[in-house]
Amino acid sequence: MLHVTVLTLACCLCSAVSPQEEDDKHSITEMYDVRSDTTLKNVAIHCTVGTTCIKLGRGVSLTMSHVTVTSTGEGRLLYMSQGSNLQMDNVDITGFQLNGEEDEGAVVLAVEGNHHISILNSDISYNKAGGLGLGGSVLRANDSRVEILDSNFNNNTAAIAAIRSTMDIKRCNFTSNTGAVAVAWGKLTLTNSVFSGNAVSRSGGALGIMDSNVTIDNSSFLRNEAETGGAIWVGMDSGVLNITRSTFIGNKASFEGNAIRCYRKPDAKRDIIINISYPPNFDDTKIPESDIGNDADDCKITTY
Repeated sequence: MLHVTVLTLACCLCSAVSPQEEDDKHSITEMYDVRSDTTLKNVAIHCTVGTTCIKLGRGVSLTMSHVTVTSTGEGRLLYMSQGSNLQMDNVDITGFQLNGEEDEGAVVLAVEGNHHISILNSDISYNKAGGLGLGGSVLRANDSRVEILDSNFNNNTAAIAAIRSTMDIKRCNFTSNTGAVAVAWGKLTLTNSVFSGNAVSRSGGALGIMDSNVTIDNSSFLRNEAETGGAIWVGMDSGVLNITRSTFIGNKASFEGNAIRCYRKPDAKRDIIINISYPPNFDDTKIPESDIGNDADDCKITTY
């Protein structure tokens, strides 16, 4: 990180501000209501707001570059209105918490749709959302296009959750999160990434997949834990999971599916398909058949 000046966001109900660019010469003392395209760069922000620190207006784009953001209490960093866009590059975020049962998206909440969200070269850790749904303490997105590249996510609760969205994750590390990634009714491409030591009390220690098409390539799932699907839980009505050149080691499920648990609803009208491909000389890290939970042949599983 560059040398930065601390900006403090410390209000609940605020007047709008819409500068074209905020750099380290500015001090922000009210909720940042962004109404035009804005860049935040080379700043450190400490958020003490009890609700939302930054709100993006409809169709507005926010770029955050070389920014450090911290919080020491209850509150959300960023709310995105419909059609707004976000790019985070070299951003370090920690300490945001939402403790209510209905709360999701402690760092970013983007549920109004038609968003483009990019998280690049960033470190995001120790954030918490208490929601009973998919969660998403770092990001909770609906109907969005999401790309996450070259970033680290550590010790977050239910870090990334996306519904009806298209998401690309490349060269990322997810470590010691209470659930790392969840996707529902969408599409996920996961490449060259590592999921290590993530754990949840129910399903999918590293990755939860519901009615989605997911491709995983050249990634590692190491020592993740859950009740079912220690590394991955996949299921409900339909979907396709393709896994190539990937490693599953030391994952654990207390009930079923140390590596993968597949579940198909009894009334589902379509198949859930899992294809697992191993390159030559990959024998030592093949998933043992006993580590794939597939009661009553819920899913069609092919390995080759």
